[in-house]
Parts: sequence; structure tokens; C-alpha cells
Amino acid sequence: MSLSAGPLLAPPLKRSDKVELRGPFLKFIASTYNQNAEDYSQPISELQAARNVCCSGSMDKHESSIEALTRYYDQLVAIEAKLPVGEGQIPIKYTWYDCFNKKESFFSTSAVKQALNSGAYERVSVLFNMATINAIVASAQNLETDVGLKLACKSFPMAAALFQHLRDQVFAQLPKVPTPDLSGDSAIALSALMLAQGQECFFHKATCDKMKPAIVSKVAAQASDFYGDAVRAMDNSTVRPQWDKSWIPIVSGKQTYFLAMADYYDSLVQKENGKFGDQISRLRHSMAMLHHAHKQGEGNLSLSRAMDRVQRDLTTAEKENTMIYNATIPDYNAMATLGRVAVAKVPALPGNPLTGAGFRDAFESLVPLPVHLACTEFESKRKSFSQQMCSRAKEATQAMNSELAGMNLPAALEDTTGTDVPPSVMEKSQNMQAAGGWQPLNDKIQALPDNLQRNVDIVNESKRILDEEEQEDERLRSRFGSKWNRTESKKLTENFYKEITKYNTFLSSAKSADEQVRHKFESHLGSMQMLCSSPEDLQAHLPAGGPSAQTGSECVIQLQNLMAQWTQIRADRERLETEIEQITCDVKARFLSALLSDGAVNEESMSPQILSEIFGEKQAELEQSLQQQEMLLFQVKASNEIFEREKSSSSAANQREEALKRLASAYDVFTELSANLTEGTKFYADLTSLLLQLQSKVNDLIFARNTEKEDALKDLQSSIASSQHAPAPAQPAYQQSQEPPSRPSEPPQRPPGPTPAPRQQYRSAPTPPVSSSTTAPPPDVGAAGAPTVSSGFPQGSQQQQPPPQQYQPPPQQYQPPPQHHQQQPPVSSAPQPHSAGYGYGAPPPQQQPGYAPPHYGGYPSYPTAGGYYGPPAGVPYGAPPPGAYPGQAPPAGAPYQQGYQGHPGQPATNPGYPAQPGYPGQPPQYQGQPRQ
Repeated sequence: MSLSAGPLLAPPLKRSDKVELRGPFLKFIASTYNQNAEDYSQPISELQAARNVCCSGSMDKHESSIEALTRYYDQLVAIEAKLPVGEGQIPIKYTWYDCFNKKESFFSTSAVKQALNSGAYERVSVLFNMATINAIVASAQNLETDVGLKLACKSFPMAAALFQHLRDQVFAQLPKVPTPDLSGDSAIALSALMLAQGQECFFHKATCDKMKPAIVSKVAAQASDFYGDAVRAMDNSTVRPQWDKSWIPIVSGKQTYFLAMADYYDSLVQKENGKFGDQISRLRHSMAMLHHAHKQGEGNLSLSRAMDRVQRDLTTAEKENTMIYNATIPDYNAMATLGRVAVAKVPALPGNPLTGAGFRDAFESLVPLPVHLACTEFESKRKSFSQQMCSRAKEATQAMNSELAGMNLPAALEDTTGTDVPPSVMEKSQNMQAAGGWQPLNDKIQALPDNLQRNVDIVNESKRILDEEEQEDERLRSRFGSKWNRTESKKLTENFYKEITKYNTFLSSAKSADEQVRHKFESHLGSMQMLCSSPEDLQAHLPAGGPSAQTGSECVIQLQNLMAQWTQIRADRERLETEIEQITCDVKARFLSALLSDGAVNEESMSPQILSEIFGEKQAELEQSLQQQEMLLFQVKASNEIFEREKSSSSAANQREEALKRLASAYDVFTELSANLTEGTKFYADLTSLLLQLQSKVNDLIFARNTEKEDALKDLQSSIASSQHAPAPAQPAYQQSQEPPSRPSEPPQRPPGPTPAPRQQYRSAPTPPVSSSTTAPPPDVGAAGAPTVSSGFPQGSQQQQPPPQQYQPPPQQYQPPPQHHQQQPPVSSAPQPHSAGYGYGAPPPQQQPGYAPPHYGGYPSYPTAGGYYGPPAGVPYGAPPPGAYPGQAPPAGAPYQQGYQGHPGQPATNPGYPAQPGYPGQPPQYQGQPRQ
């Protein structure tokens, strides 16, 4: 009795339409991670191949299929945070079919398939297939073998665990139930069914291993309880329609069957204990339960062997009790309740990955997207922090240079003749000319508006596209109301609008800074042009005056020492700026560790601490340099006051000093603007790249939304077309009083047609076989036994009933009639001679509308290589031959659509072919042309 009482059940695999992963994944990697996307072509191809195998809906009933699905699921989980598929992210629409294949109908709106742009939908469907393939593999095992029993006992509980995992955790990731098979009630029912079948397999293992009857009884009783839970879950009104019609009878029958088995094996225990009355009571109840299970199973259970054995043991026990023991047989309901033992238990699923330590992530080099975003944000803060430090150092240097230029230092200390160009001014002139002069600076300034406008246009275009999509979504939402249930555009475009606002702020600040640069350049353009001239022109430009400095003066020497100190401070500061700009930090490991330990990356709290660690030393150096500058400036001002009192003062000397100050200021502005314009040009180039990426993401979102909109509109149109319309309003009483005139219930009888000529019988010639698709259907037969006359027949025409013998098609040597018949045949009351090879119902010549078919000794028409010839769709072949009976041929020039039906033909000139009435032919696609 180790054989199963009935089949082990498993749901079918879900199947999916093919999708293309390569393009969207490569595009996302290139735009988001700023890496060479082609480096991931091989992993993406492997993922595509794995999906094609796992999502086809047909897999081998083998453990290898379980391993393939598990590896694919683990890979999906591994890339969930790296390559997120969803609205506003990677636009891939996964389409999955309901595994129970319930089609839409007037009474049911269950969708056969559902397409969602959601990676969670893909993972849920694959996890469902993992549970299903475990059930399929288990149900395909031979329970008579030890290997098959062990695999079934392992796979059914695993399927129950996966279905339960779907219900408890995974379904929460979906915004709605995409298909009925993925509902929570469906998962509950399938999990209960898998657990019950796992307990059944342990029952068979217990019987095969010949365990003690007491243990087997408890296992069977628990199996009955598990099947009872499955019946209640499957009988839920929300999921009952999706099961196969035999499932609930099988599960109900097995619930009763295993209760019968529990009684039977407990009867063996009672027999061993000498309680023969209890034994008989258990056997009687077992037999009654088996009969009830057979009725519940509706012919799907095989219980004959169990019935035979229980009946045999019951007959023997009753006979022995009557002849020997005479034990009292207790009432079954008064007996002790059977014990239970649950051997099949829902196992705990291992953590991710499900495949264990042997899993290898093909996208290991990609960090999870939260970590990548945190690293990107930190890098932005690092650059900003570095730029702030460098800007502070440069501003302090420019402030010091401005103070020195206002005091005409160090040029005043070098102007000992009053006519020559000071060495510091000559050095500045040479440096400016070596840098290209003022013209490159002017070219960069002239290009600023174009660079700004290009970025403004990109931002405005992205905003325009988003605005149009939002307006379209609002229009459709207001039109369809609650039926328009897709995600609102505002929720999807919120981050894009934030990005656009941020970039608009950048562009506004950049425009203001560009105006300041232009103004500063134009203010010092004349002095810059003078510095770019030759030494002779520069000397001629400077007014002649008395010497400013006295060689050997104490204040002059002190100022020269202070200028040397400033030169050293400035050199050290430039070195410090370079070192600050070169500071980098790889925080990927720290953020990844935080993600694994805390489940999230708190970048806002971690970044300040990391920045303090990597920039702390340089910050201290910069502060020290700024303090040295303040002390130096104080000393320079004190010494310069003494120098101002000692140097000669005249109108020419003052003019010369002012000219030297302007040259020094122009050089400082040139140096400042050169750095600013280089940085600004790079800023616009980088900003253009970022804005193009933003525009690409916006376009991807709009494309996905348009595709989703088209699908939603199609679904709405289908639902509206199939919905029930409101009933018509009640007819007013005054309209009901006016009854329409009565019409005859039946049409008038047609007068009988002419009596056909007597038939002549001939030998039937062998006929080549013709497929059912080319055989013409027989005519409809009315109540009087004659073929029913179709509408459009002339009054007085009537068709004869075909002979009882089976219709045989004509030989395959049929050729269409010649094309020279152009005139309408005459109408005559007597039959005309027949042409050999044609019969009633044969198709008319090609492209001859209104031409009645020729004869073929009464044989019906059959198709040729060119298709049927004859009347249009809905009108049978079989019009009478030319001149056969008056009034039956179509009028001259009329199209062949009158619906004439043939009369019995005459024998052909070729003997041996029987004369048979014309059968209706197959209608062609259109009149007079061969069917293509």
C-alpha cells in the first residue's frame, strides 16, 4: 500500500516574453557609473542567456532546472541595488503570463499576462517558478524508489517554503497584484498544498521502510490535517476559479483517504494490543472513509488496492471476533483521538544568495547604487571642500597683491633711475606675453555666452519635455478618473525637477560671475595691452620722473626683505594649493561596510568626518600661511610709511608711480582671470556633460511613460468595449399602447420545383484522397428531407437531396475551363449536353462574374492549385448548368452571387463515373478571382 492514492499536483511554470537587456543595462552603466560599459557586455550576455532558459515556461523535470533558476534569482538579487529596473531608472518592461492561463472573458477580467517596468516583478515571478519547479520535480519522481522518495520529501517542503516566502516578504515589493497566480491567497493555498504532499511522501517512505504501524498512523493523520488546510485555502472564492477542475476533488479525496489510512494502521496497533473490538471499529470507519474518498475524488483517485486490503482485514477480524474473541465493538466517536506527527516541515530558507558560497556575482566590480550615489556625493563634497580651501588661499594672495600694488611695491623699490622699466614690471610683461597675451583671454570671454546658452537650452528642453508629459498625464487622469491608475508623473519627475532647479541656480550664478569677469577684463584691457608690448614701447609709455628709492636706505632694505618673505610665502602657498587639489580618498569600502552592517549609507553624517581626516593637516598649513601674511602685511605698511616720507615727491614722479600701479594691477587681474576662465570653461564643459546625461534620463523616462500610456489606453479600450452597458429605460405607457402590426410568424411556402430526371448508376472509379480542409460541406437538410433553399434563390427552384453514399471528389486532373467563354449561355427549359470533366458545383472560369459552372457528370467541384473559383463568401457553389432549367441561370452580366444551388447532373461521356447531385462548394475570398 505504498503506492500513491492519486496524482501529486504541481502548478505550471510561468512564462515570459523575451526582453532585451543589453541596451538598457549598458546605457545605464555608461550614464550612471561613468565606466566603460563594454566591459560588462559579457556578464550581461550571460544574464540574458540565463533568463532565456529560465523564463521560457518549459524546463526539464530535473534538479538541474532548480539550480539554474536559483542561480538566475541570486543574480537578480545581486544586481538589484546596482542595476535597478523601474520607473525613472532602467526602462525594461517584463511581461509574464498567468501560469493558470485564465483568459479574459465577459464574465472574468483576469489578465492572461501583465507587463511592468519593475525588477521586483521579475524577481517575484522567478521565485514563483523556483517554487513551481521544485513541485514539478517532486511530482515527477518514482515513489517506489528510495532516491525518488528522498527527492520528493525534500522538494515539496522547499516549494512550500518558497511560496510562503513569496507571501510574507516578496509580495510587499509590488505595488499591485499583477496576475491572479501571484496573489497572496494563491501563495497560501499552494504552500499548504505543497506541505500536504510533502507529508504524503513521508507517509509512503514510512510504509516502504516498514515502520511501526503506530508511527505510520500518526503520519497519515497529520497528512489528512494538512490536506484539510489545503482544501480550505484552495476553496477560497478568490482563487478557486484558477485551479484545474480536478484539483479540489483530488485534495478533498486525499484528506479523507489519509484519515482512512490512519484508522487502518491504528487498527493494526489495536490488534497487536489485543483490542479486537477497537480494531474492528477502526477498520469499519476506514472502509467508510475510503468509500467517501472515492466519491469525493470523482474518479481521480485509485483506491481499489486500499479498499481490498481494508475489506480483507475487516472480514477476517469480524470472523475471528465472532468465532473466537466476542469482543465488544465500541462506537468510533467514543474512541481516543488519533495521534499526529508532522514530519514535513517548512524549512528555513538560507540567506542571500540561495545557492550558497558557490555563487559568483558577474557584476562584482559594480558597487550597489546607494554606495555609488554616496561615493558620488562625497566626491562632489570633496571637490567643493578642496575648491573652497584653494579659493581662500587665492583670495588671500590676490588681496596681498592688491595691497602691494596700491603701495607700488616692489616696483617703487626697483625704480632707482626714474626712466627705466623696473625689473619686476619687465618680468610681469614677459610672463604675460609667454602666456599668450590678452587675446586668448578675450576669446574665452567671448565664448562664455555661447557656453552658457547651450546649457540653458538643454535645461529648458528637459523641463519642457517633463512639463508636457505631466500635462498629458493630468489630462488623461481627469478624463478617465480612477480607471487611470498608473503612477502620477509628479512622483516620478520630482527628482528631475530638483535637479533642474539646482542646475538653474548654477547657471544663474555662472551668468553673474561671467559679467564680473567681463567687466574686470575691460577695465584693465589697456594696461594689459601695454604689458604685451615691446620693452621700448613699455618704457616710452611710462612717464619719466625722479628716482623713487634711495639705494642703501634702511627702510628700502627692510621693504626688500619683506618682499622676499612674501615671495616665499606665495611660493609655499602655491605648493599647498597643488597638494590640496591632489588629495583623493576611496570611500567605497567604508560606505559598502556601512550598507552591509546598517542596511543603509548615511553619507551626510559620514562625509564631514572623512573630509576632516583627509584635509585636516592641509587646513592647519593654510591657516598658518594666512597668519604669516597678516603679520607681513602689517610690517610692510609700517615700513612703507617711512619709505613714503623719504622718497622724492613731484608731479612727474606721481604720474610715473600711478602708471606702475596700473601695470601691476593689470598683471594681477590677468593672472586671476586666466585661472577663472580656465576653471569656467571646464565648468561649462562638465556641466554640459551632466545636463546631457540628465536629458538622456528624461528621454528614457518619457519613452517608458509613452509606452506605458499606450498599453494602458489599449487596456482601457478593451475593458470599455467588453463592459456591460446600462439597461434601456422603461418604455412609457403611451408608447406601449400602440402595438405594431402583426407579421406572419413563418414565411410562405415555396412552390415545389420540377421533378428531377431519374438517376443512372455507374461504377465508382477510384478517387485520390482529399484532405478534410478541401472537402466541401454537405448542404443543410430541412424537415422534409430536402436541402434547405438559401436566401436569394428564384421562386420555384428546389434542390434535390444528395445520394446517401459518401461524397467523392473528382480526379485531380481537373483544369479550369478555357477563358474564351464571354457570353451568357441561353436559358432553356431542357437540359443541355454536358461537357466531360466538369460537374454541378464546379467553379466558373476565372474572372468571369455571372458565369454558371459547366458540368462534370454530376460530380461536385474541388479545389485546384489556384484556389476555388466562384461566388463570394457566404454563397454556395452549385448553380445550375447553362440552360438546364428555366429561370435558374443568373441573368446576363449579373455577378455570381445569386446563391443558386445545383440540381442532379447527367452522366459524363466517360463511363464509370456516377451521376451525383451538385454539392455546395467552398466560398472564395472574393468573386471570380483565385484564392491566394
